[in-house]
Amino acid sequence: MKKSGLISGLSFLLVISLFAMSCGGSSENGTTENESEVHEHDGEMHENHEHDAEMNGDDKSEKTEEVSYEMEADPTTAKAIVEEYLNIKNALVETDAEKTAVAAKSLHLFINEHQVDKMDALSEASNTIANTSDVEQQRKAFEDLSKGVYTMIKSSQIDMPLYQQYCPMAFNNKGASWISSKKEVMNPYFGDKMLNCGKVIEEL
Repeated sequence: MKKSGLISGLSFLLVISLFAMSCGGSSENGTTENESEVHEHDGEMHENHEHDAEMNGDDKSEKTEEVSYEMEADPTTAKAIVEEYLNIKNALVETDAEKTAVAAKSLHLFINEHQVDKMDALSEASNTIANTSDVEQQRKAFEDLSKGVYTMIKSSQIDMPLYQQYCPMAFNNKGASWISSKKEVMNPYFGDKMLNCGKVIEEL
């Protein structure tokens, strides 16, 4: 009887052990399969992310190119516009509203007669300067004109020395920049009141 009971007990323990091992294997396999699914999913997400990044990079590159060349002009035309612009700047240095208006009208007519593409900002700013005898109003419009001319210069090939200059005190310390053909600062926003106020911030 004792021997029979011992055999039955060992058989019972063996069955339990086999059952436990079977569950452990299933659990282990199940974990492995789940992990495999997660890794595969992560791989797909990573590939999609890389694709999106490449697409976004292409879009950004195209937008940058559009902005960089939005005011491009041929070298001869660009140089002529800069020379007309410099006449306006020099007249403002002298605080001569009449001379400034005449120079601005000349630039406005040049842009319209030559039908320079994408120069609406320059045309509008020069027209504003040409149609006022208030030198302070001319100087405000000249700031917009200077921004447009700077963009055109950066977008075009111009064979002449040019410098972007900046005065931090212009327009009640807001600051404003302009373009000059000389390194020496001759301030168009103050004229003889603060003729040399400013500095060269970029050689173009």
